[in-house]
Amino acid sequence: MFDTRLAGGAIAANTVRSFDVTAVADYSFQGGAASNCNGAGAAGSFAAAVINFTTVTPSAAGYITAFPFGATQPLAATVNYGGGDIRGNLATVALDQGSSANELSVYSFAQTHLVGDIIGYFINPQATALDCTRVQTSYNLTASGTLNAPSPACPVGYTMTGGDCYSASYSGRVVSSYPNGLVHYCSWANESAVAMNVVAFADCCRVPGR
Repeated sequence: MFDTRLAGGAIAANTVRSFDVTAVADYSFQGGAASNCNGAGAAGSFAAAVINFTTVTPSAAGYITAFPFGATQPLAATVNYGGGDIRGNLATVALDQGSSANELSVYSFAQTHLVGDIIGYFINPQATALDCTRVQTSYNLTASGTLNAPSPACPVGYTMTGGDCYSASYSGRVVSSYPNGLVHYCSWANESAVAMNVVAFADCCRVPGR
């Protein structure tokens, strides 16, 4: 993803260098691979990256701290190093979500070269369409009779979001239609001299994958 030995030169002591992490087709401008790093650069803007940071031959003992571009530098160290060391550490770093090309900044206490290899990333939360289904139960409503009955319960993992009631004849009057906990209840009155079929429906939804 980046290598200061190949582009930009060593990070000077007590300074911050910023890097482009997301939406990059070719990382060679900052010393990285002349590619999108196996799809990481083509994944669009993402929330955080898992990066293996390696300091190379620092001028003295010290540390680097990686943090989101534009954010306040935290006190924690990402890599602690000694003078002349080659020292690495794997870290998950949040990235800036603004419009700047750079998403990551690195502070170094002493002058050092730095290599960053992206291992993985975390995408931002994605809006997901609900997965919905409709369930029903049929009942026989006797001639001139009344009936109060529920819909079937939603399938496991689904939550009832609504419901309604149906009768097979104009003479079948829906008296009430209302949710009651995990099912939908209906009340009917048969105003005819013959039996009829009535149905209670429940609409059930879930977030896919749950």
